[in-house]
Amino acid sequence: QVCNCGLVCAALATYESNPEISRSIIADAVRTVEPAMRASYSPDGNYSEGPTYWAYGTEFQIFMLSLMECCLGTDFGLCNIEGFEDTAVYEMFCVGTSGKFFNYFDNVARFESSPAMWYFAARKNDPSILLSDLDLLENGRFGPHRLMPMAALFASKIDFKKMTPPAPKVYSGKGETPVVLVRTGWTGSPEDKSMGIKGGNARTSHAHMDAGSFVYDAYGVRWAMDLGQQDYAAAEKAFGEIGKDLWNMDQESWRWKLFRYNNRQHNPLTVNGKDHCVDGRAVLEEVYSEGDRLGGKIDLTPVFDGDLACAKRTAVIVSNDYLEITDELTAPEGSFADIRWSMLTDAGVAVGNSCIDLTRNGITIRLQATVSGSCDPSPHYCTWPSNAETYHSEVSDFDNFGIGTNICGYTIHIPAGQSVTLVTTLKRQ
Repeated sequence: QVCNCGLVCAALATYESNPEISRSIIADAVRTVEPAMRASYSPDGNYSEGPTYWAYGTEFQIFMLSLMECCLGTDFGLCNIEGFEDTAVYEMFCVGTSGKFFNYFDNVARFESSPAMWYFAARKNDPSILLSDLDLLENGRFGPHRLMPMAALFASKIDFKKMTPPAPKVYSGKGETPVVLVRTGWTGSPEDKSMGIKGGNARTSHAHMDAGSFVYDAYGVRWAMDLGQQDYAAAEKAFGEIGKDLWNMDQESWRWKLFRYNNRQHNPLTVNGKDHCVDGRAVLEEVYSEGDRLGGKIDLTPVFDGDLACAKRTAVIVSNDYLEITDELTAPEGSFADIRWSMLTDAGVAVGNSCIDLTRNGITIRLQATVSGSCDPSPHYCTWPSNAETYHSEVSDFDNFGIGTNICGYTIHIPAGQSVTLVTTLKRQ
């Protein structure tokens, strides 16, 4: 997307001098960008690499399309690719009520406005897409985006008198990296809550071992968080110096030794202390977009490569009141399963015998699990290390740790062939 945009810009700029070469370059750009767009946006618009990379790729994509429409009178049908027209809604939902992105994979939590959102608002005649962008603008937090002046080209075509809060509360997308994103309100009320859960697998570009991970915002605070991007330019250099390849996505790659990349430092399940299977793909099974339970269910079974006979995670916001995570798990015949249920947070953590209390900004949220089925013993609530002093690996000398964060949750043992259901809630006290 980025490279083809540059080629089209150059071809159009020199078209009068080199018409045949320019036409050939434009034709090749259209031909080669089409499969990239299908892989990135189809079928529902959610970008395979996540919201930060959505901005990077989509900005250059809409510049390319706009240039061709303006200079040639056509986009050669690229805007009709399945999912592309809906992709701005995905990006809009990726911004939680805390004002942060759902920063799975290598994405960053900081939300910045993108000229691509202004393009879609103008194209769809729907300024509600810009709700979070306008909030940044009105509060003086727009940020020094290098391409942001391009938004003016599209802003002039938007009728802001039609501005109303978005109507949908749930977005779901399948494709390479399926997601379910919930936002219970768009008014800026502190009572509004948001949640995101993802599937996919660890071989996707920029992926981590985070299938089944989630984030949760309530009362203006991100309670369940993700560390997001490692400085991969520095990591590439350090890996190269020890003869390793950061971008090797194989199961035994040293990539997965990095703190932020393996499943223990996200918010999914870990089974028998193992890394997730890089070839296992978690798929979206159900979406709940009406009533008092908003969210979705992800089938995680392939991610555990036989360590669980069945693993399904449902994440819902209940009655705009609290988050509920339900894990339906079955140990294989002839083998037990030790489950680690963990969640990353930068709130204060107090571990009790039957719950964990998280405190931030004078607000306390309680993490508590209810277990049904055959398991031994009851959940053991605990924390795990998230800093360089207590987390050690072969790459610790140049790793990027979760300074100021806590990993909390519980462990539970499932006997061979038995099934359990874990219902974990995050409720305000």
